[in-house]
Amino acid sequence: MELVLCFVIITISGVIRESSALLLRSPTSNDVFGELVASAERAQPLATRLTKRISRLNFNDREDDFWEDHGDASWNNSYTLVNGRTTLGSENRRRPASHSLIERPYYRDGRLSPVLGVQERRGRSVHSYHEEPVSFFDQRAFDEYTFRRRSQLHRQRARAGLRSRIKQNVRRLWTSARGAVRGWGRRVRRKIGDLFVGHLMPQLRRLRFWDQGLPPVVPPLIGNEPGQASVALVAERMEARLREKTLTEKNPTEAQQAVGTYLINSAENTWFISIPGGRYILLKKRGFLGGGGFGLVYHVEHPTTGQPFALKIFVQRVMNNEVGDKISDLIEDEFGVMKYFPPEWTPARMYSELRFMVPLLKLRVLGKPEFQDARNHLRIFSVCALFPKAQGDLEEAAALLADMDRTNAYNMRMSSTIQMVKLLARFHAFGLVHGDVKLQNFLVDKSGLLLLSDFTQILRTNERRYPPVVTVLYMSPEIATCLITRLRNAIPYTAEIDSWMLGISLYRLWCGDFPFGITLDATALQVAGIVIRSSASSLDFASCHDIPEQFREMIVGFLRKTPGVRLSPQQALEQFSLLNWKGPSPASDTASESEPVSTEEAALLQKE
Repeated sequence: MELVLCFVIITISGVIRESSALLLRSPTSNDVFGELVASAERAQPLATRLTKRISRLNFNDREDDFWEDHGDASWNNSYTLVNGRTTLGSENRRRPASHSLIERPYYRDGRLSPVLGVQERRGRSVHSYHEEPVSFFDQRAFDEYTFRRRSQLHRQRARAGLRSRIKQNVRRLWTSARGAVRGWGRRVRRKIGDLFVGHLMPQLRRLRFWDQGLPPVVPPLIGNEPGQASVALVAERMEARLREKTLTEKNPTEAQQAVGTYLINSAENTWFISIPGGRYILLKKRGFLGGGGFGLVYHVEHPTTGQPFALKIFVQRVMNNEVGDKISDLIEDEFGVMKYFPPEWTPARMYSELRFMVPLLKLRVLGKPEFQDARNHLRIFSVCALFPKAQGDLEEAAALLADMDRTNAYNMRMSSTIQMVKLLARFHAFGLVHGDVKLQNFLVDKSGLLLLSDFTQILRTNERRYPPVVTVLYMSPEIATCLITRLRNAIPYTAEIDSWMLGISLYRLWCGDFPFGITLDATALQVAGIVIRSSASSLDFASCHDIPEQFREMIVGFLRKTPGVRLSPQQALEQFSLLNWKGPSPASDTASESEPVSTEEAALLQKE
């Protein structure tokens, strides 16, 4: 029952609402608004929807008239003049003076306006008037508008097609240009990168104000040897002689001039880079120390700390534009010595504890090519070897003994002999053969200690080599036999070959000359013939200076022709007690003492 009652109430409310709407939509003959609505209904297809202008304010509070829209469903919208003092259906009604609901479809402001609309604020005075009914449709204006509209649409389509084609062409050109620019950009970046890395970076690294280019720290030599004070005195004289030679030397060799021109110059600091590791080191060339067949050794130091080093530069003489591989192999051998030792033995440790002069670093001159050909027959390599600096070699030291007093000369020879035997025995303990033992390869440190150097010819014990490589004046009988008979069999290298070379070196240290009548200008065949014909018993010690009897016997044992009975350095340490010499006085070391050392003394010597 309640639902039926609600339905009836809703139905009655709808009927009343529709009846009110019909009354509002019923125009009278005398109503100007009704005539305007009738005209608008006849021109419905071309009319525009009138803008709804209604305020949310209370109607009774407004003083001005306004129009209210009663619907948006169709063009048959009814408009009611609302005023606080008038009602609908009045005969005398005022139209708002400031509003004109409909205007004629003529040209306005230079444009054709066939679509009717609302113009606001006409600015006419307020008065009561009656407006005649007007037609909302003008065929001529409509035709003109249709023609202009179609032309406008045609032009718009043409412009749209043209824009589309232009966009496609521009997009195609842009894609092609972008691909070309990307390829060109990659090539340019590669060129710029190569230029920056190859040319600009070396120049910038030379101006590394933030990096001092410090070289590696060289540890001090460990241990003491008897009589090393006398050796240190000779080393001091060698240093003074080197400084004098550097100041007075005005005629450098062709190789030295080429190195100064093409690689490093003493007038400026030179940047180096370590290989491997990439560590930058700044060094300055101070003077020339010496040279051999394939290398020149220079005295260099850090410009700030003044720490001295020896820099070995490799130079090859190329004849008839022929490039040999010997120098390349020699460079590899110079830095390949570490592979023969256990990994725990670093270059710094070997230098400090074993007293082996091995290269600390492999360097390359920054900004220089791998090699440079100078004057058509010299090839200078940019790879260098950095060593701790010694005062000189033992051959130079032996040449200075003539200017020393007898006591210091004797002590220096005694200390050098003991150190030479110990160094070679220590080297043989690793199962290696040096292959080039001579006075030039024993270096003198400023502390008076000796160091074994030049490990480019080392081999493992009993390892064979053909053809044999040796310094001619230090040739052993095995190598001499191979040279004379022209045997093409590889010779096994043993510690006995080093023992022969050590005997030649000790004889020259004490006697100042080579044994068996070998001269400095002798050829390889001459030396080989002398070595094969001579025997150890024919050695002459008459010209030797105060050589002890034990050392005479030791040198004879080193120079035995048969390798099986030849004395080795380790056997010499066990047999001759004079190698454990302690006193610095010549009177305490007579030539008649030759007792073998005890087992405890031999063990002590072996540890040392």
